[in-house]
Amino acid sequence: MLNQIDTRFKGTPAARDFELEYRLAIRERVQLASIQRLIELQRGKQARAALDRLFPNGAPDTALGIEYYRLLAGTPNGWSQSYDGLKRLVERHPDDPRYRLGLARHLLRRPESALEGTMALQQLAQRDDVRVADVDQLLASSITELGYRRVPPQVVRDYLVRHPNDPEVTAVRAQQERALEELRLLSRNALAAVEPELQRRLMRQLQAALAGSDGVAGGHALALAQLADPKWQRISMRRAPRTRAGSCSRVPVDSTRSRAGCSRPVYAG
Repeated sequence: MLNQIDTRFKGTPAARDFELEYRLAIRERVQLASIQRLIELQRGKQARAALDRLFPNGAPDTALGIEYYRLLAGTPNGWSQSYDGLKRLVERHPDDPRYRLGLARHLLRRPESALEGTMALQQLAQRDDVRVADVDQLLASSITELGYRRVPPQVVRDYLVRHPNDPEVTAVRAQQERALEELRLLSRNALAAVEPELQRRLMRQLQAALAGSDGVAGGHALALAQLADPKWQRISMRRAPRTRAGSCSRVPVDSTRSRAGCSRPVYAG
């Protein structure tokens, strides 16, 4: 069979991919397991060399490419290369959810990208061309690993609609609800503390304004303070100065301020 394909389609990418898949299915499947074992033993350089021998033309543009990049991610500096390669496969096969699932699985391998992988799984779970059981197995693991602080509550709720009796994810949901209730209590307590603090601040501003000579600032502070505590209206009325009609304050001649009703400057001293 391989000879016939090689004769008709020699040198084409499709022929190379088919030949590779045929060899792996018939003779060389054990080599993939050997590479995985090297990765588990943290012998990444040896695993990369074996991967290059098994895939001399690089990653195939088929579902076998998902397996290739999964193994490549376990070799030195392989995670970023695998990420880029899986994204290319997703772009080339936009209607095949297997590639998106492979990319999501890859994202879960690192804490900094695990949330992105979880959201990708959430989207895959909504599709009708995906085995939701396969997606939810990964999703349940990612929910518990992210923890109640990082995982979006909607992801947890949607998962529990499908699996209401999952004890670990149910526990995450309970933690989120407790955290939300604590936040609500803190918010109410914080709001309750704002009003007394506001009253104290405005009272200090009013005292300073009434003790000084800035009537405009005092008026503003008084209006605000009256909103917080009406007793300051009585205080300000007692402190307000009385003036006779037509009287003028003594203002220095070089002052930039003027008084209405004053016909001539009054010299200090």
